[in-house]
Amino acid sequence: MARPQPVTTTVTKPDWMKLQYVRERNNSLDSIGSTASLLSILDHDSYESEDGQISEKNFHNRRENTVCFSHELLQPRNQRENQMFSELLKEKEESRNSFIEDISKDFHDICISNVDEERSSFVPSGSQSVCLSSSNEKLPRPLTPWEKWLLMKIKEERDITIKQEEQKKMKKIAKIREAQALEEKKIQINLSRYKWLEEKAKAERLHICQERREYIEKKKQEAVRKQEIAEKSEVNFKQWLDKKKMLEKTKKKIETQKKKEEESLHKLRQEKARETYKEWCEKINKSGNNVSQNRLNNKTSKLRGYTNKNACPPSTFFNPVPWKPLVIPVKTNRNENENNYKEERKCNREILFL
Repeated sequence: MARPQPVTTTVTKPDWMKLQYVRERNNSLDSIGSTASLLSILDHDSYESEDGQISEKNFHNRRENTVCFSHELLQPRNQRENQMFSELLKEKEESRNSFIEDISKDFHDICISNVDEERSSFVPSGSQSVCLSSSNEKLPRPLTPWEKWLLMKIKEERDITIKQEEQKKMKKIAKIREAQALEEKKIQINLSRYKWLEEKAKAERLHICQERREYIEKKKQEAVRKQEIAEKSEVNFKQWLDKKKMLEKTKKKIETQKKKEEESLHKLRQEKARETYKEWCEKINKSGNNVSQNRLNNKTSKLRGYTNKNACPPSTFFNPVPWKPLVIPVKTNRNENENNYKEERKCNREILFL
């Protein structure tokens, strides 16, 4: 058997295989593994079965997609160039169709050979020769180790992609669950917050009602207290008025008594003065001295009965009560009078509030 070529060898493609546009790929051309660049021709979506069976429908679908893509890229800009573009498109389509048909035939043969090998493993030794002869008639050549390795690599990469997709799905499911858990938590938090707000509002309402009741009770108590104070003040005022009236009456009585006493004393004094005056007049009449001679003459303003003008005339004032000294008024300070007035007012107040 021929030795398989190494993976890193470069293959020179003919001109008819070179494409003038870049085809869309599911995976990038950057080689992650050792065979990513070689497997770029095959689309991993075309591999569906685990036994290595490749459907021809995927190749035809890829062909149709490439043709549509080429039409989109190579649209004519002017009407004169329509013929040139149509000819070029036909040539490129024919070359691509031939290339795709060759690849599809090769992979179809590979799949059939794999199926025959699996069947031969279950057939007994006697009938194995007949199966091999029939398979050799159908298959022109067996699979090379490189092709087997390539198929194994495709299976492995397919399994890896499936695992990655499953992991992505699991991650999405985990994210969805986390989001649902967060939403449930938010709902619970909102419910608890709503309940707390309701309880707080109820507590505030009860507090406001209690404050209003207390305020109303205080107002009532103040009104009752004011009424009691007003009643007491009225009673005290009446008592004070009664006391004041009694004091005024007593004062009036005392004043009337004092006036009567003063009048009686004044009358007695007048009577005594009259008596003394009469006695004095009698004495003068008995002595014979005329007071009129010692007086001045109103017309001439001269003394009558005196020859000596330098002599002092007798005094015209005389003490009606010679046995009592004359009362001379004494000057008093103003502050003493004010103090006496204040003391009198204090005494009057004490008498009123008794």
